[in-house]
Amino acid sequence: MATNKKALQRPGFLFLTSYYEAIKDFPDKEMRLAFLEAVIRFGAFGEEPDFSNNKDCVFLSALWMLTRPNLETSIKNYQNRIGKCKSRRDKDKDTDTDKDTDKATNSKRINNESGTNQNDSTKHNRRIDENDLL
Repeated sequence: MATNKKALQRPGFLFLTSYYEAIKDFPDKEMRLAFLEAVIRFGAFGEEPDFSNNKDCVFLSALWMLTRPNLETSIKNYQNRIGKCKSRRDKDKDTDTDKDTDKATNSKRINNESGTNQNDSTKHNRRIDENDLL
């Protein structure tokens, strides 16, 4: 397996208990480790395993062919969820901005409809006071 020091592409991945169940009775610890490392490297970094250096490469390759589709599906589902969350967050941000703009516009419209703004209101109050004194 090639060691790749590139940045982590995903913060995690779904590790199914069936992966463990498939290898727990392997007599060779090296074979278990090779398979677990393949699953982790593929799930976290997208690295394809290379079992050619392992004495049980045919068996590990066959097991990998059965495991890989599950990993790919879980990664795709994760990316879809993240994409939906991101687009929902972006949509919410746009909606919040629109709401703020709408509030400001509505406030101006209400002031204009009543024919007053803060300065006019103060003058109007003074005028009322002066008329009352007369």
